[in-house]
Parts: sequence; structure tokens; C-alpha cells
Amino acid sequence: MESKGLSGRVPTKLAHLTELEELFLNYNQLSGEIPPEIFQLAQLRRLSLGNNELTGALPEDIGRLTNLTGLNLRDNELTGKMPAALGQLPELLTIQLDYNMLEGGIPRELGGLKNLRWLIISSNGLTGGIPAELGNATGLTYLDLSGNPLGGEIPQELGELSDLRQLNLWFNRLEGAIPAELGKLGNLEQLNLSNNDLTGPIPSTFGALERLEVISLRDNQLSGDLPAELENLDDLVVQQH
Repeated sequence: MESKGLSGRVPTKLAHLTELEELFLNYNQLSGEIPPEIFQLAQLRRLSLGNNELTGALPEDIGRLTNLTGLNLRDNELTGKMPAALGQLPELLTIQLDYNMLEGGIPRELGGLKNLRWLIISSNGLTGGIPAELGNATGLTYLDLSGNPLGGEIPQELGELSDLRQLNLWFNRLEGAIPAELGKLGNLEQLNLSNNDLTGPIPSTFGALERLEVISLRDNQLSGDLPAELENLDDLVVQQH
């Protein structure tokens, strides 16, 4: 089901569509909270309510949508914490919650989502550290945690995400050294760690990132130079200072 030009609240009568598999109501003017009736649609595979004016929290009832493969709630005004129940949705391929007002920590349960390809939760108010468990979500190709006040160190476990193409951690409060394990991300094309409080040398292991196209490390307190191997890559865009 797809519709545009809607305003007001998300219709609760959707609960009667028990066989509904896809619900696309993005780019409307929908407001209010996500009605609990949505979470009764047990056959739902794709839920897209992005680019609206939805408020309130995303409840733990999201865990009832066990067939869900795609969740897009980006660019709303959602508040509260990310529900740990997201980790109960084994079929999830994409989570897009960017540009909301979510608070609290990133649920460590997300690390159990082996099929997850995209995790985009940038531009929120998420705090705490990056869970080391995210390194278990080995299907990830796009991880964007930028624009949050996340702190602590970058977990070395992120180096286990061998399919990762983009890693965006910029504009946080991350500190400590860049883990050398990130040099294991042989498929990485874009790495943005700018605008944090990172210290220490640039890992020499970055020289193995042969597919890297963009690397941004500026506005940190890093020392040393990029590995010579990176400097020889064609068309590499480097933002270091």
C-alpha cells in the first residue's frame, strides 16, 4: 500500500488489512504517534513512514513484526529510546531512523541481526558508546552513526564487518585511538571519522584499504601521516586537516 498527499494521523483502520505486506506512507504530512494497530500487521515486510511529522516513541511492540525486512522512519520527530526489540526481527535488511530525536544508547541486540545490510541512525541524540556487539552484524554494508553525541572508543570489533562499504562516525564525541582492526575492512570505500576527539597515530593497517575512495579524519587530534599505500591510490579523496 502506497499513498501520498496525506495529513493528520496514521489511519488505525489499517489494522483490518491483516494480509498487508508493504506500507509506504512516506513524504506526507502525517503527525501524532505511530498507532499500535500497525504492530498487529503480522505479515508486514516493509514499513516506510519516513519524511513525515510523527512524534512519540517507537515502542517495543515493533518486535511483533517478525517478517519485517525494511524499516524506514527517517526524518520525523520521534523521541525516546531505540527499542531493543529491533534485535528480534531476524529478517531485517535495512533500518533507517536518521533525522529524529532519539535518545539513550544503541541497543546491543542489533548485533544479532545477521541479515542487516544498512543501519542508518545518524542525526539523533543517541548517547553512550558504540556497542561492540555491532561487530557481530557481519552482513552490514553501510553503517552510519554520525551526528550523535556518542562517546567512548571505537570498538575494535567493527573490524569484523568484512562486507562494509561505508563507515560514517563523524560528528560524535569518540575518543582514544583509531583501532588498527579497521584496516581489515578490505571492501571499505568511504571512511569518515572527522569531528571527534580521536588521538594517536593513523593506523598503518589502513594501507591495506585498497578500495577506499574517500577518507576524512579532520578535526581530531591525530598524529602522523597516511600510509604511503593510500597516497598512491587513484582518485582517493583525503580530508585530514
